[in-house]
Amino acid sequence: MIITRLLNYRDRDAALHLAREKGPLQYQGAAVSLFPDFTPTVQEARRKFSEVQATLRSLGVRYGTLHPARTDGDGRYMMVAGLLDSCKILLLNAYAPNIDAPEFFQDIHSHIGLFHVDHVLVRGDFNLAMDTAMDTTSHAPTSKPCSLRALKDLCNTFTLLDLWRLFGTDTLAYTFLSVYHGTWLCIDYWLFTSAAAQWITAVRHLPQTRSDHSPVLITLSVPATCGAREVPGHGTVGRSILRILKGSNG
Repeated sequence: MIITRLLNYRDRDAALHLAREKGPLQYQGAAVSLFPDFTPTVQEARRKFSEVQATLRSLGVRYGTLHPARTDGDGRYMMVAGLLDSCKILLLNAYAPNIDAPEFFQDIHSHIGLFHVDHVLVRGDFNLAMDTAMDTTSHAPTSKPCSLRALKDLCNTFTLLDLWRLFGTDTLAYTFLSVYHGTWLCIDYWLFTSAAAQWITAVRHLPQTRSDHSPVLITLSVPATCGAREVPGHGTVGRSILRILKGSNG
């Protein structure tokens, strides 16, 4: 086994993409397999989620997926519907292309409706500023007008709200520095359907530490009407599984 660590994640993604296109690899007659590594952060997140699953099982709370996970061919987005007691929730994580590619958001748009859920929760790096007046320091027109239009159509159809703008109102905060353009931008977002947005109690932008993006941290409190119920000695159970959503973009 040979372990190669690429310090630039874009190089890693490019190598894996080329390997998938090429098909089976061989070296001196032996098969070669390429696998992405799992960072300590990912390993810790998996461990915590296992603890949440164990707690829910011990308390008899129903949970699970309602539909096979949906992803695009390049692995740029994944959506999966989950059941928390009687509440159906769609989780979507997205990493949009760094080009004007409206078909990316149009593909998401066409598939969300297939899940028939109560709430849609979206997090991701959209590689564009949704509001050029508020989400960039240059205030220049977007270089991805077709993508922005497709994203806004998606938000309008499913009443998706930008949580930072909902809670931060006119506060300026950015998540990424474009060194090439010398501009700060907010391109990392949490978008919740309007009903689910009422669960949010706080939204914060944190300093850059582990990547070139600033994390966006949300805190939420799920009401009893959406699967949360009080269990003596354990607090509100429904909130436990949704703690996997309390994290960062980028």
